[in-house]
Parts: sequence; structure tokens; C-alpha cells
Amino acid sequence: MRRLAAKSDSNAGPIIEALRAAGCSVTIISAPGVPDLSVGRKDADGIPRTYWLEVKREAGPRGGVSGRKLTQEQLLWWAMWRGHAAIVRTPQEALDAVGL
Repeated sequence: MRRLAAKSDSNAGPIIEALRAAGCSVTIISAPGVPDLSVGRKDADGIPRTYWLEVKREAGPRGGVSGRKLTQEQLLWWAMWRGHAAIVRTPQEALDAVGL
């Protein structure tokens, strides 16, 4: 598995591993404002689907919000995007977001 950039959320590794274990292809994106992951999988009818996932950390022990809010660049992307995209914090949320 390709190592994520130092600024990536620490929960991205387990999310990527869960998606790949479920048979998805995962590409890590490192462009400002664009979601962190592009995920591909075939649906029940064998039709290829692509999902965009933004990985955010869950609240820390002190409840801080740093790393949980969308940046200004991300807000602009989300405002213009017309396809599927989801914010995920856990492997299960990621699997749910791609219909698994």
C-alpha cells in the first residue's frame, strides 16, 4: 500500500485496507481541495462505479474539531461536484458509502 502524505488523517490506512479487502480499487489523491480517495467497484449488476471519499478524523479525546472540518478549497469542490461523494471517518462508514 502506498504511504499517505504526512498530512493525511491517521484513520485513512484502516479505511483503505477495509475497502481493498472488500474488493475495491483505491487511488489516493493528493490534490488540494479534492477528496482523499477515489474508490472503484462493480455493483451487483457488474456495472463499474466510482466513489469519492473524503477521510476526516473522529473527535479526539479533547473533542477538538481540527481535521474534521472541510477546508475552503474542499467546500468549493463539494459545491460544484454533481456525482457521488461522501465524508467518512471509519472503515465501516467507507464501506457503507460505497454500498457494501
